[in-house]
Amino acid sequence: MDAKARLGQALVRVTALLRRLGLLRGPFSRFLYEAAYRKYKLHYEGCEVVRAARFIREGSTVLDIGANIGVLTELFAKRVGADGRVIAIEPETYNMRRLAERLDRCGLKGRIELFEGVATNYVGQAKLAVSVDHPGDHHIAGSGQFVAATTVDAMLEARDLPSVSFIKIDVQGAEECVIEGMERCLERDSPLLCVEVDNASLQRFGSTAQSLLDRLRHAGFKPAIVRNSILQLLPPDKVQEKVNRRGYCDILFAKSGVLRS
Repeated sequence: MDAKARLGQALVRVTALLRRLGLLRGPFSRFLYEAAYRKYKLHYEGCEVVRAARFIREGSTVLDIGANIGVLTELFAKRVGADGRVIAIEPETYNMRRLAERLDRCGLKGRIELFEGVATNYVGQAKLAVSVDHPGDHHIAGSGQFVAATTVDAMLEARDLPSVSFIKIDVQGAEECVIEGMERCLERDSPLLCVEVDNASLQRFGSTAQSLLDRLRHAGFKPAIVRNSILQLLPPDKVQEKVNRRGYCDILFAKSGVLRS
């Protein structure tokens, strides 16, 4: 396990302790926590997403699936510009409220549509297990509170939006279900994907890192990495190496035609 993974686990334990002690209830303590979370997300856990965001086309659509409190949503909204759109999908009510408040403060709400629910491989309802310790670990489960469920394809077909250039998926193991529900989008728009790969979480949904890679490979997408501002091919064995080293990690996927070997 590398330093980033150890830092992430330490932050989760600290957050759980603070929540149990009731120290995150006041506005000032929440502000301090969210400032620390933003720094961690942009400079540590989410640095792969930040590097990849340079490939977002101005005037395009971006999907932030598993948006949490909107740290990366804010970045995406700045990248798409005034003529672009971001759809932020987040199932947990408190996270969604904090996300909306963040966007109000940043003056970016006009570029963003919020969807309180989950993206998966069907349209209807899902059950959400809400974590009391970790605000980023809410996930679809067999029991929990009911939330709206949709597919990316259904969502896009109901809206008149610019083509999709970038999709971030961080849904605590349901990533392959999300991808199954966006087949038409992948074929039509060939967006750059940033997908969290976590074998332990994927197995909750009968998936694995390998089956996720196989599904995307069949759709024409290969693992990628940003080096020197260039999107390059990442060999499949390096994907497993990254996952094994951290326990989980964000992996980019792109159509073969835009990758350099």
